[in-house]
Amino acid sequence: MKKYCTILFLLPALAGLISCSSAKNITAKDLDGAWNIVSVKGEGITKEELPFLVINVSEKKVHGNTGCNIINSSITFDESDASAVKFSMPMSTLMACPYLELENKISQALIEVGGVKGGEKKGELSLVDKDGNGLLLLDKKEDGK
Repeated sequence: MKKYCTILFLLPALAGLISCSSAKNITAKDLDGAWNIVSVKGEGITKEELPFLVINVSEKKVHGNTGCNIINSSITFDESDASAVKFSMPMSTLMACPYLELENKISQALIEVGGVKGGEKKGELSLVDKDGNGLLLLDKKEDGK
């Protein structure tokens, strides 16, 4: 009976280690593709049309839409830390938009990004600051565009 209790106790710990190890395998190169921005600093986006980023890792370019305005940026990687990533100051169109506060939060968060972590669900990645705090939660676009 004691063996069974030990096994039952160890199974959740083992599952936790397995899930942590898969999260550690996330690299900045995994950002390649099109992503919906589903939250900014933990605040969910309730807008019908989600803001998005399209990240081209090989060209080190980023473009997207922050809700109304188009943005462009570049991305740099740290060869000594596979999960480290930085975005340059995003350039943006200057249309008067109803979601300007959200757009400013997204642009500011991009400037603060220092790395990437795995999300809680499949197809999610989190852009984090240098201390590991979540800034932007990204959800992979299914159509890749």
